[in-house]
Amino acid sequence: MNFIKRIFNNSTTKKGTEKSSLKENFSSEEHLQTYPVAELLMGKNSELNGENLLSQKYEEGGEIMATAKDMEKLLAQVVKDNGLEGAVIADAEGLPLASYLPSGLDEDEVAAASAAILAISDSKLGDSGKGKVVQASIEAEKGYLVIAPAKGEYVISVLAPKEAKLGIILSAVRSIEKKL
Repeated sequence: MNFIKRIFNNSTTKKGTEKSSLKENFSSEEHLQTYPVAELLMGKNSELNGENLLSQKYEEGGEIMATAKDMEKLLAQVVKDNGLEGAVIADAEGLPLASYLPSGLDEDEVAAASAAILAISDSKLGDSGKGKVVQASIEAEKGYLVIAPAKGEYVISVLAPKEAKLGIILSAVRSIEKKL
């Protein structure tokens, strides 16, 4: 829960406290076999890099996925054009693929928290017969976190200031999804 507080308070981990990294979480060989992205993070596969991993052909609809650089440029433009604070694109497991965040926010934490919130919400709403989550909007004292699934395998998270209009935030989320 502390990582969610840091997202909204825009604070960083205090000096001297241990913070596990993504590399530490994916250090076992079992994870390397299950998650190709872990190979990239661990430097185990020299043929994988963020550029070619994200450029592989997207089978559904035959579209070519954007590269990590393209996604980061897209996030930067959407954030700036709409008066937002930041955005992250992650996979369904919570691993960040691209981000544009203010300093002090950890993309790993935002991605992991957003994927977890979406997965739990999706599970509980599915159990209650409401179907799949279309979006989750969280209003905090100082702003918003809007989370939405995209193309069945991605999670888009957008951070916005309190004065932002929810319609603008949702429009920004949909524009990111369309361009993936």
